[in-house]
Amino acid sequence: MAITIYKTPVTLYYDSVRALNRDTTLSGTWRMTGVHETVNQVTQGDITVYAINHPQYGYTVGWVRSDDIGQVGVNEQTELRHTVRAGDTLWKIANQYGTTVNNLKTWNGLTGDLIRVGQTLIVRKGKTTVIEDVNGEIIETTPTVMTVEIDGVTYDLVEGLNDNSGIKLPVGVTKLKVTGNGTISFHFSKEVMG
Repeated sequence: MAITIYKTPVTLYYDSVRALNRDTTLSGTWRMTGVHETVNQVTQGDITVYAINHPQYGYTVGWVRSDDIGQVGVNEQTELRHTVRAGDTLWKIANQYGTTVNNLKTWNGLTGDLIRVGQTLIVRKGKTTVIEDVNGEIIETTPTVMTVEIDGVTYDLVEGLNDNSGIKLPVGVTKLKVTGNGTISFHFSKEVMG
């Protein structure tokens, strides 16, 4: 059997138990998209984990989770957080989640290296990507994010992803501000603009 990894980086787990439990002990980061042969799979609930082979050399490299590998179309990556435990350092946490100390500091507003037990840190930012498989080549793009402010209320808009977003211009709108690059259109009745 084969699976396609559409987005990277993806956590590469040491074994199936760690993969099912998101235990990153002895884990690494995998950065190759495309088709990967599998040598084993385990399903628990709605999660399947796969032992994958290196696509060029054929040896088993580790385990990946079905909910981490992405799919063609729109992929929502949720923000991931880590609760600091005794013995944690920014360097250790960064390596555990395949990021950098600088990213951790930026995402969490840290000015130094001091963290405390029980503190919750963002270790992966949430993002939206669009993945396409074009003749076997995996192409991942990040849509343009825009905002529209209607009478002081701000809405996030992502170009190409907001069809039928449900945002309606209320009657008597006095101020409309669009920020960002992209194309946006509004449908409204003549009563809206007063």
